[in-house]
Amino acid sequence: MKKELVKIIDLGPFKHTVDDGVPIRKSAFTLLQNMSIKFSINYNDVIDAVIGGFADTNDDVQMLCFNFMNKLIVICPMVVISKIDMIVEKFNMYYSKISPKIKNGNHSERDINLMRSILRVTEGLQR
Repeated sequence: MKKELVKIIDLGPFKHTVDDGVPIRKSAFTLLQNMSIKFSINYNDVIDAVIGGFADTNDDVQMLCFNFMNKLIVICPMVVISKIDMIVEKFNMYYSKISPKIKNGNHSERDINLMRSILRVTEGLQR
């Protein structure tokens, strides 16, 4: 994320954040995904970028990164396994944020979708 692409709009007592970098990040991950499927590239750097995308502020970018990780598990499983510590660290961060919401019933559809995506990646790693 580039901070210069994020604008905060003052709406009286509220502030609204507009991130103009979302389409760029989505396009970049889509391009990276297509390149990974079609060409042999340095998967270490790709996996690091995807793991970094897990922490993106935009839901669409996060889901794109989770789906991309599932594809990377198929393409280069040993490289993904070598980065398992970083993946687990990100998943623990999400779980600690979302788990109390789910237990209290204060969860949103976004929280449920995020947990489903994490579980899909975990299932792919387990295979």
